[in-house]
Formats: sequence, structure tokens, C-alpha cells
Amino acid sequence: IETLPNQHPPQPLYNFTVGKEYEVRLRCSYPDTGNFSDFSNILKVFLPTSQSVEVPLERPRITGCRSPEQETFTCRWSVGNYQNLTERRRLRFFYTKGNNADWKECPEYLHNENSCYFNQTYTSIWISYCVQLKSDFQEQNITFDKHCFSIDNIGNNK
Repeated sequence: IETLPNQHPPQPLYNFTVGKEYEVRLRCSYPDTGNFSDFSNILKVFLPTSQSVEVPLERPRITGCRSPEQETFTCRWSVGNYQNLTERRRLRFFYTKGNNADWKECPEYLHNENSCYFNQTYTSIWISYCVQLKSDFQEQNITFDKHCFSIDNIGNNK
């Protein structure tokens, strides 16, 4: 938890059990005015066990793109260990092709996999692609990872 400049430090939470998931709502107090913000949407918070506290935070990331036949390609990603991004479609995959600055969402998410499939309609061998892994969880537009490549460069990469 980070404290912004000129803000009070984060307040500890008491009487919660480790190894359980809780649903919480937050609101901020404004000490200078005595007012409070509206409550946030429900946040799912997992309190790790003491054994898992030592695990370093692993951000979601693109693990690779491959095109065995250079006519279609697939990109895969890992959700890392962010507990709030494990639900389906919390992470979304976007791409842009060539000099076109318009980002488009994955044309075909593969069922039960963290991957995106680009069929022949979306694949051009000599054109550069940029792909990014994003989340708009809690209305925060976060880009976790971004890669650029051309189909001829990814070949059989895993």
C-alpha cells in the first residue's frame, strides 16, 4: 500500500483471518473538510497465509506469441498472482497492426485459456504488430505488458 504525499498512512485492518477472501468496500475521509467520499465498488481481497506472504508479486504478462505456419498466430499470457484478475475477462488482450494507431480487442479468445487466436483474416506476415495486456478493473485503465513483433519473427516461438 502506498501513501500519497501529504496523506495519512494506511490504516491497519484487524480481526481478519489469513487464507480467506473477503469482499470490502472503501471510502476516503478528507481531513481538511471532514467529508467522506462515496464507497467504492466491492473489492475482493484475499489475505494470504503466512507461507504465501513471501511470494513476490508477479504482474500479469504476455508469455509469448507463435505462428508455426505463418498464416495464423496465437498469443498467450499469465495472470501472475494478482488475485483480483483471475476471473474470466478481467484481463483483456488488444492489438494494433501496421501503422494503424487504433487498438482492437482480441478477435478470438481461446476457451479456458489465457490466449488469443488470430486466424488468417487477421494475420499478415510482413506487417508489424503490437499487442498489449490490459485491465480496466475498478475502472482503472492499466496496461500490464506490451510486445511488438512481425509474424516472420515469431515463427515457432513458444
